[in-house]
Formats: sequence, C-alpha cells, structure tokens
Amino acid sequence: MNLLARTRLRVVAVLLLTLLVGLGPMARSLAESDNPDKPVNGAKAGAREKVPYSVAGVLTSQGSVTVNDNRAPTGTTVLYGSEVATGGDGIASIDLGPKGLLEMQTDTKILLTLPAEQIEVELKNCGVFTQSVPNELKAHVKVANPHTVRIYVTVGSVRVRFADRKETTTINQFEDKTLDNVSDVNTAGNAVFTIDCNRRPLAAWWIPTSLAGLAALAVGVTRNKNKPPPNPLPTPPPASPISPP
Repeated sequence: MNLLARTRLRVVAVLLLTLLVGLGPMARSLAESDNPDKPVNGAKAGAREKVPYSVAGVLTSQGSVTVNDNRAPTGTTVLYGSEVATGGDGIASIDLGPKGLLEMQTDTKILLTLPAEQIEVELKNCGVFTQSVPNELKAHVKVANPHTVRIYVTVGSVRVRFADRKETTTINQFEDKTLDNVSDVNTAGNAVFTIDCNRRPLAAWWIPTSLAGLAALAVGVTRNKNKPPPNPLPTPPPASPISPP
C-alpha cells in the first residue's frame, strides 16, 4: 500500500509540474496585456505605423508657381502627395530624378504621387502638361474633369481611356490627336507626351523651349539619320534653364 501511495503522489506531482510549466507563458502574456503602460509589440510597432514624408522631386519655376498653395521658387522640394500649380504667368518643371521629368505651362495644376515602379499624376486643372517617362517605368495621368484634349507624343506611345466608354485608343510617336471626354492617359515607359487642353495651333507645339527639350533628352531619344522624323525634337537654349512659352 505504501508503494502504491508513493506512486500516486509522484504521478500527481508530475502532472502539477507539467501544468505549471505550460501555464507560465500564458500567465505572463495576460499580465502584460493588462499593463496599459507597456507599448504593443514594442517601439517598432509605432515606427511601422508612422509614415514619413518622402521627396518626389525638385522644382524649377518661373512666374507664379505654388506648391500646396504656397509660393514656390526654383529649388523647392516637392514631397509625395503635393499639389503643384502654375498661374497665368507661371511655368514649372519637376525633376523626379530617375523617375523622369514633369513640365507645366500656364494655368495647370497637378497632384503628384509616386508609388513603386509608377508615376501617378492627377491633372486637376488641365492647361498644358508634358511628361517624360524613363524606360521600364509606368506612368498614369488621370484627368480630373474629363473633357476634350489634344495629345501629342514625342517619344514612344500612350494609351488613352475615356470616361463614357470602355474602349481605348493608342497614340504613337509623332502622332497628334484631339479626343473627347478623355479620362486617363497611360504609358509603359520610354515616352514623352503632352496633354494640351488649350488646343493650340500645331506650330506652337514645336517652339524650342528648354522644358520640352529637357523632356526629350531625359529619355535618351535615338533617331534614324537616314530617315529623319517629320519634326525635329526641341532642344534647350544654352542661356537659361527655363524659358517662357
């Protein structure tokens, strides 16, 4: 009987020890969850939740130009999610570094965001907007208020979508199209294109301004010397980094 009693005591002791070992971590977790002063998942969780501002590009401006409704001279840093606008006498370019170049003529307003591997622009006030997109980088321009626009492609091609129908149309290099109810312009890269809501005469497209020249040069355009294109690509004047239209 003594042997049987001792065996039972040993079994009970082992069971109790096993139960205590298993419940230990759970008890500590419950105790920590009841402590309001302890941060959840440590300090790193807070760092992950905080989204820092990121630099999108650097502005070159002339005349009336604003960033987020503040007057913006040349050299202003443009952050992710910024609104950039030109007035009646303003022109601007935004150097996006490896993501290309944006150019704005008078009375143009954009909202700029730069997700990975893409450039997102919302054209909130459509004056004249030119974008230079490097190779292997997508770009999307959303026209905030779809209407009739003139689109000219200097390099590459773009695909145009419309607000009132599902079909799309493609505009290729050196093509010029005036289209109704345009809502989106997309390109897969290696492209320079202009969206003109003022629909200027064709000759005005080829005034050699430095902004248009920089856009063409940013993509590294190559030409066939034996068969030149119908219109020469604009080149920047040497005297000034920016010139009025």
